[in-house]
Amino acid sequence: MDNAKVFFFSVLVACSGSNVLGLNSEGTHERYDERLRQQGEEIQVLKQQVALLAETVEKCGCHSSSKEDENRGKRLLSLPTAHPSPQQVAFYAYLTQNIPNLGHHHPIVFNHIHINEGNAYSSVDGEFIAPVPGLYVFSWTLSSPDRKCMESQLMKNQEVFGHLIADACNHDDYAISSGTAVTRLNTGDKVFVRTGSVHSPTLYGGGGLSTPSFTGFLLH
Repeated sequence: MDNAKVFFFSVLVACSGSNVLGLNSEGTHERYDERLRQQGEEIQVLKQQVALLAETVEKCGCHSSSKEDENRGKRLLSLPTAHPSPQQVAFYAYLTQNIPNLGHHHPIVFNHIHINEGNAYSSVDGEFIAPVPGLYVFSWTLSSPDRKCMESQLMKNQEVFGHLIADACNHDDYAISSGTAVTRLNTGDKVFVRTGSVHSPTLYGGGGLSTPSFTGFLLH
């Protein structure tokens, strides 16, 4: 009899447990369905927002096609590039001897070359010929002894773009003058120093109180 009671009680507990599990399972499915419904609504809202953004981009023309990107790249590649220039263009030359019998507008040849990077200055005719286009800096120094004077001009081809005078005409003392100029040159342009219209017949070289010189370099 006791065994029958135990068996009956066990069956009752098992059935009760099955009903509880069934209720729990049914509640879980309902929660899943509600969550899926909410996610579906959120997806619809996101789709609408994406459509609005796409319409805005289309109206403002912010997008670019692959064809436009390709054309932009071609334009960038076709931009002109600077011509490569020698690493250094610079010279310094000075006068070691007197130059007699100078006339008006006579080129002054600075005969001794100290440095000539780029080989653009010639001690034969005193001319610097630009090997590359660019911005150049030039400087020159002349002197005159007692009771002498020397007017000089810095020339760019046939254009005067620098002028100075070392004037000791009315006193017993050396007169020393220097000038500096900046100019833009094209390839083949010539720069040199020449006498002006007011000067003594002789330009005195080194050995005095100063050294007549001519120098220049490519800035960029």
